[in-house]
Amino acid sequence: QFKCQEAAATINKALPAGCQGRVIAAPSTSIINEEEIVSLISWVVETCGGLHMLVNNAGGQFVSSAEEMSTRGFMAVVETNLKGTFVMCREAYTQWMRDNG
Repeated sequence: QFKCQEAAATINKALPAGCQGRVIAAPSTSIINEEEIVSLISWVVETCGGLHMLVNNAGGQFVSSAEEMSTRGFMAVVETNLKGTFVMCREAYTQWMRDNG
């Protein structure tokens, strides 16, 4: 818990002055739904005046051996851990470059 608090304090200090200490309830977003991710990034920019940081912390895994995991289960992990992370990074980068060139 201490490490999380220390990390949060470090991140908070790195934010622009108007964003420090703010708690924002973002819309519920599915990490595997590309349209929802695009909408979320747009919402952040409109609500917060820009995108200053992205923390990709969604992830999932099934507790099972490879021989017991179904293809559908494996694809759910790939969609969440790989595709979702990629789309979030791509959309955040695209927005940041649009604003900061």
